[in-house]
Amino acid sequence: MPELTRTGDSTGEREISQDGGVGRWLGVAALNLLILAELTWSMYHSHGAGEDMAWVFLRSFLPLALGTLVMGRFLLRRFFSA
Repeated sequence: MPELTRTGDSTGEREISQDGGVGRWLGVAALNLLILAELTWSMYHSHGAGEDMAWVFLRSFLPLALGTLVMGRFLLRRFFSA
């Protein structure tokens, strides 16, 4: 886990910076776009299911999103650790 650096004075104003660089920022942005694409696809996939729309949506979105979050966390820790 990246180290948090606290700076500030006795007035209570603190700024927290987290090391990670541009690569980590781009990796997180790519994961956000992938989750958004999965959400969009799942909505499109389930729109014609009628009364079963919620069930079809959950069956398609949750495994995709969970897999993306797990793999994203693994890849960010593996390649972009501070």
